[in-house]
Amino acid sequence: EVKGISTLIEFDSNEVEFVSARLSDDMLSPIGRTFFWHGANESSVQIDMAVLGTDVTLGGSGDVAILTFRVLADEYALEFVSADLRGADNENLYAELEDHESKPGVPMTFRLVGNTPNPFNPMTKIAFAVPHEAQVSVRVYDVTGRLVRTLVDGTIEPGVHEVAWDGRSDHGESVGSGVYFCTMQTADFHDSHKMMLLK
Repeated sequence: EVKGISTLIEFDSNEVEFVSARLSDDMLSPIGRTFFWHGANESSVQIDMAVLGTDVTLGGSGDVAILTFRVLADEYALEFVSADLRGADNENLYAELEDHESKPGVPMTFRLVGNTPNPFNPMTKIAFAVPHEAQVSVRVYDVTGRLVRTLVDGTIEPGVHEVAWDGRSDHGESVGSGVYFCTMQTADFHDSHKMMLLK
């Protein structure tokens, strides 16, 4: 039963740049109003949040805030340095921070990054993120919903992956100019991205 949270996250300013912070959707409609503040410098960002009102606390689990960073290097890391949690009576609560470190090799969530270049001719690269070993499919469909090409269909290790599409179907035929949709699907994730092939 947490009343307030204050945490400090550090990073290398040569690797990432802090862009913004906001409350998560879980925190936008709590039992009581929520105070939210963040402050940042070149190498750290401080996040403070508290639920306002008497005898009102956060119960359960969920995301507190969404932080956005701009990546400046091939390798980077964000590290939780400290976390102070307060209870309903303003008492200190214990916060375990072990293993709470984010590195580019192990994404936090599934994500279809999209393709570059876009529009493209004759080839484009599609990036996607996998936080843990999972059965993943990445497929290309035309505007009618017809399957054009299966790019990935199997067990994928954690990490950020990239696959190329050369504008050909599963039968090796060159497809025409137009809009195509790249989809990524797992057992509990689905997303799609529009691609434009120009010839």
